[in-house]
Amino acid sequence: SGMREFEESIERLAINSPFQGRICFLKGYDPLLANKVYAAGDFFIVPSQYEPCGLTDYIAQLFGNVPIVRRVGGLVKVINGETGFSYQDNAPTMLADTIGEALRVYRQHPHTLRSIQMAAAQRIMQHHTWQKVMAAYLEFYRQAVHMSIREH
Repeated sequence: SGMREFEESIERLAINSPFQGRICFLKGYDPLLANKVYAAGDFFIVPSQYEPCGLTDYIAQLFGNVPIVRRVGGLVKVINGETGFSYQDNAPTMLADTIGEALRVYRQHPHTLRSIQMAAAQRIMQHHTWQKVMAAYLEFYRQAVHMSIREH
C-alpha cells in the first residue's frame, strides 16, 4: 500500500485505459496470490524511496521475474544489466528510462534477459542462502564476543 492518490491513479489506469487487461492492480496482501504474481511477471518494479532489507527482489528473481529497482538499502545488490535493472536517483524519469531499457532488452535481446534471470538465481544460491548468511552472522558474533572479551 502507499499514498491513496497514487493507488487510486494506478487503479484507474488498470480499469480505464488502453492497457486494460494488461495491468493488474491488487490492493492488500495475500501470500499465495503474491507467489502467483511473482511467478507470472516478466519484470518486478520496486521504486522504493527506502528499502531496509530488499527481500522482494530475491523472491522475484527466484521465480524468474527480473527486478527493476532503485538502488537503495537492500536493493543495491541488484546489479544493473547482470541480475536485474537498477537506477540511482529517486526520479520518475530515471524509473521510466530504466523500464524502457528493460523493455528494449526484452524485445530485442531475449537471450540477454534469460542470462539475467539465470545469473540472478545463481547469485542468490551462491551468496545469499540461509546457510551462507548464517555462517556470516556466526563469524560476526564471534568477532563481537572476541572484541568484548579484549576490552574487559
